[in-house]
Amino acid sequence: MAHLSAAFCEEYLKTFHVRLVEDDIMRREAHRLRHQVYAVENGFEPCNAEEIERDAYDDRAPHALLFHRAFDEPLGTVRLVLPDRRRAAGSLPIHDVCPPAVLSEIELPVERTGEISRFALSKARFHRLLMSGKHGVPGQDDSRRVLSFACLGLITAVRQIARGNGITHVAAIMKPALLRRLEALGLSFDRLHQPVDHHGLRIPCFTRIERLEAHVQRQRPDLWAFSEGMA
Repeated sequence: MAHLSAAFCEEYLKTFHVRLVEDDIMRREAHRLRHQVYAVENGFEPCNAEEIERDAYDDRAPHALLFHRAFDEPLGTVRLVLPDRRRAAGSLPIHDVCPPAVLSEIELPVERTGEISRFALSKARFHRLLMSGKHGVPGQDDSRRVLSFACLGLITAVRQIARGNGITHVAAIMKPALLRRLEALGLSFDRLHQPVDHHGLRIPCFTRIERLEAHVQRQRPDLWAFSEGMA
């Protein structure tokens, strides 16, 4: 990905913002967006009349929402599933897909490891935004760059949630394309296990919050300044 100018980052900050979910209204928006992405757009979960997608992990999973300032609905959401303080070992969604010992084998601290989950960007809502001509980002035909910065915004929210909950490491099961997009932005993850079949090919991976921060600050100082502004 080409070097991003300070002017571009500044323009992005004027256009997009990420908010942590702090009340029932925002929480419902996150669940509605998850239904749109996971049920309507991808068919990973069944559609329902309530148009809400929830699961058993939501009780210990702070969420964030990605907004465009000229668009009424959120475009993206993410949650960080926190370990169950009563029995941290084996309490993350990744344990439903990978072997039980997958985190302990590489000595991740089970009580301080969360999982990036329900990382969702709505194709339909992004399409409506781009077609509206309101997104106001330089190079407006370059939807790939817009999506890359949307991903950066959501990962920045994960960082903020992790810091606020004593989480030092994060695991995830990611699409290869998403992992490549994050790595192009300077957000590096280590492979945790061989690829698995979970709604298609997915790669189990992890990183330390400090390492993620240090890598971006060292390799992409322009993006570090941007992510600091989003936090």
